Amino acid sequence: TTAATTAATFTASAVDATTATSYTFSGVSIGAAATGRQIVVCVTFREGTDITLGTVTVGGNNATSIVGPVGDGSLSQMVSLTLATGTTADIVVPLSAGTAGSCGIGVFALYDAATTVYNSATGNDPDPMTANINIPANGVCIAFGVDISATTHTWTNLTERSDAIMATFGSC
Repeated sequence: TTAATTAATFTASAVDATTATSYTFSGVSIGAAATGRQIVVCVTFREGTDITLGTVTVGGNNATSIVGPVGDGSLSQMVSLTLATGTTADIVVPLSAGTAGSCGIGVFALYDAATTVYNSATGNDPDPMTANINIPANGVCIAFGVDISATTHTWTNLTERSDAIMATFGSC
């Protein structure tokens, strides 16, 4: 038998530029419903004060951290869960500590993917940011970055799916 090729679909991004301890993004596209579909949410906060991410929920279901947290005056983390049903969901992003000045999310749906992370890399403040990621045959890579300036960035060997300005100065 041949292994199925993993498919990754970028489904949505959203930014809430208000100061809060919890953020709710309503009716977010999470891709086509399918058995074994994994939802990956890239979360970033700006202007935080001693912030810690609580348990993110997608359609009321708990997601678990798969990469992160990373941050210096911000917090970025990637979470995921397996969710077979629904094409839209409310995504709730709470802080268990601190207050953030804004929150942004990027959402991907994965199909025919392993449920564990094969390889990951995190970094803080390198310019340019680089990473060597080993991607298995039929695998995918999901990446995101945050910058406190409104500068333009270029991805190499990855296709940019979204770019957003948070509170007029950060991008994810």
